[in-house]
Amino acid sequence: MECRTPASYTGSTFYLVRDGTSAYIAQRTVVSREDTATFELVNLTVRHQGDYRCFYKRKESGFWKDSRLSTPVRITIHDQSLENQSLGAAGKENMSKCKDYFEA
Repeated sequence: MECRTPASYTGSTFYLVRDGTSAYIAQRTVVSREDTATFELVNLTVRHQGDYRCFYKRKESGFWKDSRLSTPVRITIHDQSLENQSLGAAGKENMSKCKDYFEA
């Protein structure tokens, strides 16, 4: 997931947060010439589903200021193994029809 500031706000500290939690998940500080931080989300499970947002802090006139939260990015985990265990024959057929419809 990439978080970016306006080009003139380089050298910020970025925070990744998940909606519904009180603490940030990760933090990245970028050097003064950069305006983007990348957060790698790996080994995710169904537990990690949700809306994620970024915000950044930058120094202005000697004080640290927080940006607004970004627009949320929804992460949905699809576990094929759970789906196959819980669907009967009719459910699998309907799932296949839906898949074909959306891929067409």
